[in-house]
Amino acid sequence: MDDPQPSTSRGLSHLSNTPDPLLNLIIHSSDEECVESDEKYMLPTKRCRAEDDYDPNVALGDDSNWEDSDSEDESELSDSESDIDSVSLHSMSINCCDRNTLGTSSFVWRKRENNPLRFDFTATPGVKLPDLDAASQPEEVFSKFLTEELLEKIVQETNRYASQHTKTPFLNMKGWEDITVHEFRAYLGLQILMGLQSMPHMQDFWSHDPLISSTIFSQTMSWDRFDAITSALHFIDNGADHPAVDRLWKLRPVIDALDKQFSSIFVPNKLISVDEILWGFSGCHQALQYVPNKRVCSGLKVYKLCSSDGPEAGYTTAFGIYMGQDRGELPTSMKVVIDLMEKGGLMDKGYEVYTGNWFSSPKLFHYLQTRKTSAVGTVQANRKYMPTDLQAKGRGKIDFRSTNTGMLALQWMDKRPITMLSTVHTSEIEALSLNCQEQQRTKPKVVLEYTHRMKRIDLGDQLAQSYTSTRKTIKWYIKIFFTLLDMAVINSLAVHKVLGGKMAEAEFKMELVRGLLEGGELGRRRKNHISPAPAAPAATAAPDHMPEDTPFRRWRRCAFCWNSKRKRKETRILCNICGVSLCPTPCFKEFHNSLDV
Repeated sequence: MDDPQPSTSRGLSHLSNTPDPLLNLIIHSSDEECVESDEKYMLPTKRCRAEDDYDPNVALGDDSNWEDSDSEDESELSDSESDIDSVSLHSMSINCCDRNTLGTSSFVWRKRENNPLRFDFTATPGVKLPDLDAASQPEEVFSKFLTEELLEKIVQETNRYASQHTKTPFLNMKGWEDITVHEFRAYLGLQILMGLQSMPHMQDFWSHDPLISSTIFSQTMSWDRFDAITSALHFIDNGADHPAVDRLWKLRPVIDALDKQFSSIFVPNKLISVDEILWGFSGCHQALQYVPNKRVCSGLKVYKLCSSDGPEAGYTTAFGIYMGQDRGELPTSMKVVIDLMEKGGLMDKGYEVYTGNWFSSPKLFHYLQTRKTSAVGTVQANRKYMPTDLQAKGRGKIDFRSTNTGMLALQWMDKRPITMLSTVHTSEIEALSLNCQEQQRTKPKVVLEYTHRMKRIDLGDQLAQSYTSTRKTIKWYIKIFFTLLDMAVINSLAVHKVLGGKMAEAEFKMELVRGLLEGGELGRRRKNHISPAPAAPAATAAPDHMPEDTPFRRWRRCAFCWNSKRKRKETRILCNICGVSLCPTPCFKEFHNSLDV
């Protein structure tokens, strides 16, 4: 069979001189302008299977279609070639990937055992802050993520927003008072504490009912003050100029600060995972997603790169919030993984990344190989450049193909076909424990390891949802901020465990709240009600009690006649000394005469 000629990409011809290896890869592979994948796939000629080809330790499924190329340079690996060590493979890895580029005649799937390329792991994982150790308090660890500079920025913008949008206070409320960093720490502590205590309504945390009362909330700040801070919470100046293409500009300072801290404070171990999650949100937003097969089917889509092994499992190194602007020269699924890896600084260091089937593709895995990164993931069987003749016949059977670049495509039949793509594994089968019917079960090693690693990426979300600090709101940026707050807390917990700490999540959060409230002047009372009148003013002070207008000329109940048997009245006058709302006549005079008695 003649080799098909690789097609050219007219749409990317103007980029042929670019030094970017990724764009050159796309040009060679001729993404969307190429002919169909079944035209690219080369069906090699069949040969008779020799007895030496049989390996009793590996289940090959239906191997009647054992095939190989008729060219001498693409023949089956000899025994000497199969013994190439990892050092030799590492030295020839990049050249091999470049020589067998997708979309060219040299990229061929064959039914033979995969010989994956091995990359040296050159990163130095661990916590990168020498001032932290196992004895560090949770508040110390947390302060490395929400830094003092970020808190000062939030406090500044919150005060600015409150001054620009002055609200008329209710009868029993004072006007806005500028918030401080200490008070904002206490505010965050109360938000986290709300996740540890369940109440039907937020006001119930300030209830005096002995059945549900919690005095720490009223001791720290009043409900009116807490509600005022929540209403004014802001992160950037609305009046400044912002790029029209940035739909996250309202949260840009927070996102940039956390991006930097997440990737710099802790470097993950070799095994990492990439997946998408949905942050539930019931408000209106142009990037709102509806995914019916998820537990929370409506919300904002987020991409996360997390650690998949060790005590730091679930630590989020990099994240990206989908705003409907992911279109570009690269496929979105490919661009997301590359952006997260680059943002976390994990490229070209020998990492092993596990991805979901929406991300996995031969093109992505081939590019990651050129960047000294291995990859494993489930994949859709109809992806471009996938082999078209994978067919596992019978439950428990497998069928596989491999390439010269060390890429394995394996299909395993469970209740339904499961297709895997890997640059790390072979078609090795592992035996599982006996089931309840005393039957021996087997499963491909690539499936076992993928299932184990991808469970770990959900660990951070599970911990965050156990004691979430988010509340219902119609402001999308407030929702995202408190979700990022939970993410920072879970990352702090992961760092605590890496340093040797033994606290569970609930205990860690309790100690974190304690530290935040003490830093926010724990026990300080803020009562925003009207001050009581003096007990017995001196006779010489009576002339000083003068009427003045209420704030904003608002109507208020008269404190003297409203609760008496007289007709209830409202007034716009209050005493400049007592601060009590009184009718100008006769209540103002009678009230002060009663104080003299």
